[in-house]
Formats: sequence, C-alpha cells, structure tokens
Amino acid sequence: MSVIPEIPESLWPLRDAAIDYALEGGEEPDLKPLHNWFEVDGWDAIIAGWNYEAMIIKLYYLAWSDFEDEEFAALEDIKVNEITDSMRLKYARDLLEKASSGEDDYLCPSVHSCKIERENGDSAILGSYMEIHGQGGPVITWWGIFKDDESFIESLKESDHVLFNEIDTVTDEKILSLWKKAT
Repeated sequence: MSVIPEIPESLWPLRDAAIDYALEGGEEPDLKPLHNWFEVDGWDAIIAGWNYEAMIIKLYYLAWSDFEDEEFAALEDIKVNEITDSMRLKYARDLLEKASSGEDDYLCPSVHSCKIERENGDSAILGSYMEIHGQGGPVITWWGIFKDDESFIESLKESDHVLFNEIDTVTDEKILSLWKKAT
C-alpha cells in the first residue's frame, strides 16, 4: 500500500483532520487545499501513490443519455408502443457491454484511491476518479475521504457507478428503474 510522504508540512493539520473525519466521523473538513496541492505540486506524488485502481462505468450517465424509449425507437425504427421491457434490457445490456471496452474516458473513468497517513500510523483513503477530457487531459473528480478502499468503492456503487468486473451484477430491476419510458 503506497503512502504519500510528500504532503507539505503546512497541510498536515488538514491531512490529520481528514484522517480524524474518516476514522471518527464528525464534521467533514474542507479538503480543497489538499486537493489543489495534489492537482498541481503533488501530481507526481498522487500518480505514484495510487493505492487502488479500477475502471468504472457511470451507469447513471449512461442511463441519462441512452436509456430512453424515444431514442431506442428511433434507432430500431419501431414505434414506441412496440417496445417491451425485454427489448429495453437487451439494449441496455448491449450498451453496458460496449461501455466496458473503456473507449469512452468520460463514461468510463479510472478510479483511484490514495492513502494518507500520519506519523502514528492512523490513515485514511482519498477517493477519486479520473476522466480524460480529450486535449484537456486528465481531470480528477474527488469523491471523498474514507476509512478504507472498500468504503470508497461502496460509496461509488451506491451512486450508480459499476466496476467493469461487476457489470453482470446490474439487475434488470436497476436498469428498468433508470429507463425513461414514454408516457
């Protein structure tokens, strides 16, 4: 497990507050100064210190952009009232499978965690995901501070993010709950 030793001493109080929050709860500190440091001076440190890395599909985004009767009817050249749940599910699963190729760096960002630790051994995880914005390059979305990687990943899953290796766990009910049916 990698640790980021390069955090400047001026940010140690914020690091410690973040660790305390992850371990004990209370009021979440404003992590913006720590995030800013990682995104500029600490970029090499966070890249080298990633503790966990995976790929996800932003299911909520895929559903928002593609799980819709009107769009499906137009693509299939059928009438909206001919669409069945079986057809919706097949279409959605095909989209999920295609998305898991990882070709769309916005729909399918990489997920990373970084362990921060203080001298006494107490630690926490900074969770984030990274999208590639074409020529704009990588953009980090900070997800939060967590006790461990498992808590971070669970938080993503609760917000309709799906790990590539867990696509098969998306239920029919979940897909249909996100589908925009014609009225």
